[in-house]
Amino acid sequence: MEHGLRWHERRWHAALCKALCLNDPWVDGDWSTLSYQRALRRCWDQIRRRWVNDDLLICWERQPFAHGSMRQCHRIKATRQGWKRPLYLLGKRYFNEAASIAALEADVRMQMRAKEYGTRYSREAGVPKSVDFVQAFMIHVIDEGPVPPVFASEAFIEGEFVKHSSNSGWIADEVVRSTPHAFAHYTFEASNGEELVVDIQGVGDLYTDPQIHTREGGELYGKGNMGMRGIALFFASHRCNAICRRLRLHRFATTAQTGPGTLPAAAATELPTLFSGQSTRRTDANLLRTGANLLQVVPAQRRRDEPSASREAELPAVPTLYAAVHHTLALLHARHVHTGDEILAPGVFASPVQGLFHLQESASHGGV
Repeated sequence: MEHGLRWHERRWHAALCKALCLNDPWVDGDWSTLSYQRALRRCWDQIRRRWVNDDLLICWERQPFAHGSMRQCHRIKATRQGWKRPLYLLGKRYFNEAASIAALEADVRMQMRAKEYGTRYSREAGVPKSVDFVQAFMIHVIDEGPVPPVFASEAFIEGEFVKHSSNSGWIADEVVRSTPHAFAHYTFEASNGEELVVDIQGVGDLYTDPQIHTREGGELYGKGNMGMRGIALFFASHRCNAICRRLRLHRFATTAQTGPGTLPAAAATELPTLFSGQSTRRTDANLLRTGANLLQVVPAQRRRDEPSASREAELPAVPTLYAAVHHTLALLHARHVHTGDEILAPGVFASPVQGLFHLQESASHGGV
């Protein structure tokens, strides 16, 4: 425990020194025309699952300096009595103001949930680099117009911003690092297959603005929560690296083996018939929003290239939580083959052989 406290103290001290040495990143702005306003800051307590409020004084630029397809971003300076220098914040707002508050609250809760996973990951033995997420919180501006502005805010991060992955299986090929992708894989097993943190981006290993996919889908973590489909797309393009192996995460099989263990010729000749057959099971809407057909197969026998019982003792147990991922990928392959869409995910092509392979994997894990 004492070692853990010293470790956290060192991290806080390093962060404090960096913050105190940070020059004003927005000296180019015309802040002289802006006055400070009262605001309410609401922080999400991930442990107690409740909001904690305090007061701030902020001034913010009305003109956004950046925007995406759904949100715009403003520059904010925040202070309060006793502070020697302001906080430099980013404030995000949705274009649709009516639905903005609920969506922004979901974004803040999601980022704090990801931060919790980052803390757990960083405590694992053998992790070469720690992972953290910028603390996010809500800011409600007081006494400004009939509809006071509301932001999801976080500290401005100085440095080179890198996006490592998206929420739909895309992986950056300009800068390929092990930590962001191993961390995402870790969150799936740490949550027992219930959640997966994706859309990893930030400066170094200080991340921001993630997306969390949940097994059941829904809007707990916003409209970007793609449910099992999003989880499956991550594993379709994920390749385990040295950190995954060091953490003893299960290696997710993405391709059928060649040589020993290759699919029998009879199965290959039956694929067109199987992929055009009628479904005999109900498909969960959260599992896959599609009319693709389900295939039924018997659990696969052990392949000759699989590890023996003595070797299995040295490898992570194959958790049944991956069965639903394989099952979803089989459905995705079936749908894309049926519609003639060649691309399943970035760098992943739809294939009847791959669809049957994932069904066999799902069956071997007890999922079919």
